[in-house]
Parts: sequence; structure tokens; C-alpha cells
Amino acid sequence: TFSALKSLFKYLSQKTEDEYGNSYLSRNVMDKIELHKEKIDAAARADDVANMIFNNNDDAAFLRFLANDYEFILKETSTRKYNYF
Repeated sequence: TFSALKSLFKYLSQKTEDEYGNSYLSRNVMDKIELHKEKIDAAARADDVANMIFNNNDDAAFLRFLANDYEFILKETSTRKYNYF
């Protein structure tokens, strides 16, 4: 990501030196790039989490799936995982 590259360039241009005391990069070209983080408000974050939570009988249906059907899916797709199941 650009954030990681920006951190790497800052490290190489300001924090590190070769055996002669010179930094590895003479200038930080990534300094000119501006990063804009997307701001998500609490309501939008709550909506995202609400969509991930089990609602009504979803939890019971998921447990039924694990108890009855998941075994057969594993047996068909991955015998290694099936052995641990």
C-alpha cells in the first residue's frame, strides 16, 4: 500500500545510514504524495457489524448446517480437513 511505501521511504531517507554516515536516500520522493483516509462514522460501522451478526434463527440454521451438512461437504472437498472434523 502507499502507506507502507511512504513509511519505508521515510525510514530509508531519515533513520538509516551507510558506513559513511550518509542516508540511503538523498530525498524522500514519497513525501509529496498525500494520503487521504476514508472516514467512516459510527452509524455506518454499526450497519456493517449488524449485517455480520446472526439474526432471528440464523444461528440455529448455522448450527444445523454444521451438525448435518458440513461433514459431507468436507468429505467431498478436502479429506484432510474431514479427518479433523
